[in-house]
This record gives sequence, C-alpha cells and structure tokens, in this order.
Amino acid sequence: MFDRESSNNNILVYRIDDFDELDEFTLKMIRANPIDEVLTIGIDDNNILLAVSNLTPLDEYLRQKDCELTAEDILNQFEEIKSKVEGYMIPLGELILNYEFAYIDDGKLRFPLVPTTYSYLETHTEKEFILCIKDALGDRSEKKVKKKKDKEDKASGGRQNDSKQSMKNKEKKAKRSIGERMRGLVFSGSGDDIFEFENEGMLPEGVNVIKVRSTGAEYPLLFGPDTVGADDSRCSIPLSGKAGVEAEHCVITLAHGKYNIADLNSKGGTLLNGLPLEPGKTYELRSADLITVGDEQLVFSRRS
Repeated sequence: MFDRESSNNNILVYRIDDFDELDEFTLKMIRANPIDEVLTIGIDDNNILLAVSNLTPLDEYLRQKDCELTAEDILNQFEEIKSKVEGYMIPLGELILNYEFAYIDDGKLRFPLVPTTYSYLETHTEKEFILCIKDALGDRSEKKVKKKKDKEDKASGGRQNDSKQSMKNKEKKAKRSIGERMRGLVFSGSGDDIFEFENEGMLPEGVNVIKVRSTGAEYPLLFGPDTVGADDSRCSIPLSGKAGVEAEHCVITLAHGKYNIADLNSKGGTLLNGLPLEPGKTYELRSADLITVGDEQLVFSRRS
C-alpha cells in the first residue's frame, strides 16, 4: 500500500505488506524496456520507490485555471500507455490508475507502475478515473473540446465529409480483422461459420482474454467453459510441455456475466494472485488477476 507518511516531493513510497509479493517478471521487464510514461522504479527493503521529482500531481495540475489538457486528452494518453504496458505482457492491474497518484510532466501523463501481486487494490477502473478528471475540470473540458472541434471543422472545410468516411472505413476494417482473428483462435479447423464475427455489429463490445506470459499467446473467453491443461485435445487453453501442468488442470466458467476459476483437483494446485485455490471451489476473476498453473503464469484481462 502507498505510505503517505514516507512519501515526499521527490519519492512516492509503496510498502510491500506481508501478504503481498514482488512481481519479479514485471520488474525485470520494465527495467529492460523502460516506458517513458511510467515512473522510475526503485527497491529498498520492503518498499518500492517511485521517482516523482519535478513532476506535478495530476489533481493539483487540473485545479489550475490555465491547464491545457482536457479529459479527452488524458484519456487518449492513457490508452497509449495501456497499449505499451500490454505489449510487454505486464498485468494492467499493476498500472496504478488512480487520480491521486498520477502525475503530469510537461503536459504528459505519467503513472506509477507497482510490480506486486496485490498492487491492483490501489487502482481504479478507467471509468472512475475519468469521472475524477471530469469532476476536477468541471465544464472547462467540454468547452475546450468544442472550441478545438470548431477550429478543426473550419480548417478542414469540404474535406470533412471525406475524412469521416475514411475513418468509418478504417473502423469497419479493424472490426473485421479482430473478428477474423477471434474466429481463427476459437474455431480453427472446424469450418463452422455460424457466428460470423467479421460482420459489422456482430463483434462483442468487450472481449475477455487469458494471456500466457511465457509466449504472449492470447485466448479469448467467449462462451465457456474453458479448460486449462496439458491435453491439447481436451483444453481450449493448452499448456502442453509445461512442468506441473496436468491434462485438465483448472477451468474458467462464465456465470451471470462474471468469469470464475476452479481448480480441478490437480496435484500441484492452482494459484490466484499467489494464493492457492480450494479444489472444486469457484473464485471470481477480476481484470489483471494472475493465475499460476505449474510453472506457467496466465493473466486474465478485460478489454472494453
């Protein structure tokens, strides 16, 4: 948890509690491939130190009457940061999406990334984060967006309609490519085309996925149940050749709009965020949850 008493204008301190555990994979990844928009990370005993010198806290910045960023600007920057984090297979729950702990550096949004098992408890949903920003900006954000849009419309002139049509075509093409990829992953070789995800309007609004950390492979969770195990013929999320993984190790199910996981009485057991699951008992999955099966780690993500 963040230790406000130990924090100062140069360092933001996150204390690793007894029940928490350092994510060595993320720590090595972020040190090997620094992300400019993520605060610099240091380790001191059971503390994670985040460098914030010369940075302006986001809440303080947004209280300024002359701040240039709008809610739309901040959301766009966040989407770019999220894409970079996902690209390095880092659980999004470790990116602290919290209005109180975000910073601005020369007009650029910067977030703390805390590589521990339970750091996600400090983060907020994207919706909560944006609501905080809009509340802080009041109606200034909407006025700036409108003024900017009016200026762009005037400059674009007759090219506006062509631009809109081009954007629609790009969006349509993107939807089709995503749908084709999903269908290929789920129904590969079946020849079954009844779902037609490539058709416009048929793609689900949100896709939940399981990412295999060692390979980066992603498996969309659509209708369930999805079994995780070493037997390729019986498991929709295959982990063949992995030590400690049984033929059918655990299963992910969908019920009442929520995804759950249960261990199938495996010898080595299944861990959820470092804690062992009781065989046969279901546990609800939340975005950025880390699942350990044998010597493999899986990340559950919710994509909006």
